[in-house]
Amino acid sequence: MNVAYIILCHKNNKILRETVKILTVEGDVYIHVDKKSDITDFIELKNNRVNFLENRTSVHWGEASILEATLKLLEVSKSKNYDYIFLISGDDLPLKSSKKINEFLEKNKGHEFIGINKIKSKEINIHNRIRFDYNSFYFKKEKTLYEKIMSKILRKSKNRYFEDLPPLYYGCNWFGITSDARDYILKYLDDNPHYIKAFEKAFCGDELFFQTILMDSKFKDKIWKLESEFDNNLMALRYIDWKKGPDFPRTLDESDYDDILKTETLFARKFNEKIDIEKYRKIFIEEE
Repeated sequence: MNVAYIILCHKNNKILRETVKILTVEGDVYIHVDKKSDITDFIELKNNRVNFLENRTSVHWGEASILEATLKLLEVSKSKNYDYIFLISGDDLPLKSSKKINEFLEKNKGHEFIGINKIKSKEINIHNRIRFDYNSFYFKKEKTLYEKIMSKILRKSKNRYFEDLPPLYYGCNWFGITSDARDYILKYLDDNPHYIKAFEKAFCGDELFFQTILMDSKFKDKIWKLESEFDNNLMALRYIDWKKGPDFPRTLDESDYDDILKTETLFARKFNEKIDIEKYRKIFIEEE
């Protein structure tokens, strides 16, 4: 089982270093470091299984820049023949060793691990994320009064490409897909340039972009647990806590380990940088 792990990150901390250490035992890692970050801070991670993208994007929350960076990683993963490509962030940690991940994938070979929310998109107005062209003010988490007003006024612009889109689906923006699904996605984008244009000014479009393509294809029938009660995070093999807070998603620590162990997942996010790495290894990695 050949697996590529493509990572989006902006800082080099012990969470990222531990993730790379574990996954490179039997997998290859491709890292996109946010263009706003100093790439020299990451040099210590470089080895024969770790590759850094040279053509980097300045990534901003909620904007299409995260899609741009992800697509660059998917493209570079074509450099070798991989069975699976997993997208993770620099704040994630594996919940199994590289060997155990490969064993799970071998057992479930052929499935696509991408989250699809079971709530119909129209019921929560998910269409509005892409129906309008969102301005730069909208993506700022901390806005002045002027910016709040302008973000509402300027959002009235309709997305001219919206009507050309297939039915929309959304879910967890972290996934694990086969090389066949990756190749289908990249060819689809080559054949349908309007699709990328439709997402250029969308709000959090990364939670719809890949789901919509695969659900409108033959790969829909290969999506893991699509007909089950699994939520969209678990379908992507991720433990992500959107319920307990105080931040959303919750920043995980040792107090979350019991809940994590109850799930059938391969990765969890996002972790507090102050966790005891030795304790984490003992519970999730070394006991194997």
